[in-house]
Amino acid sequence: AFFMLKLQLIAGEPSDHQGLGRADRKQFSTSCDAGVMTDLEPVDLELLAGFAAKIDPFMQGVLVSGDVEQIRGFVLEAAWNCTERPYFEHLWGVGGLYHVWMGIDDILDGWPVDHGADADALAMREFRLAAQEWLDMPRTETGFRHYVHRWERRVAEDTWPAPGGVN
Repeated sequence: AFFMLKLQLIAGEPSDHQGLGRADRKQFSTSCDAGVMTDLEPVDLELLAGFAAKIDPFMQGVLVSGDVEQIRGFVLEAAWNCTERPYFEHLWGVGGLYHVWMGIDDILDGWPVDHGADADALAMREFRLAAQEWLDMPRTETGFRHYVHRWERRVAEDTWPAPGGVN
């Protein structure tokens, strides 16, 4: 199933997976990170390696695609993997990753800020930056924690430029 999904995404075909709605996404990221997993919880490196093996092809796809909707599809599938067992149950940080990746996706939805004609360019820039940093991330506890915290801060601070400010 994963291989077929990967082929669909590479070919630009839509997946059957529709993802969670915005309210469900907020609930998912809140329930995963509020009280169940804390920074004191160690990162299971074996589980992280398995998770990364699933996510890496999607992030590589983000970097090679020139189509914003295909890039969005790769990121949505990566985020969807955050909701899969055993990751959402036992891997610290996947709720945060889900929230971050879907926060970037919200740029395309014009929520909470409508970036108008700049939305596609802004989202592609952020998706690509997140993907490149994911692939460059050391596959260590420190590397994973740094990636999650850096992107949580970036999304929380709403560092996206004002409409008309995409470089």
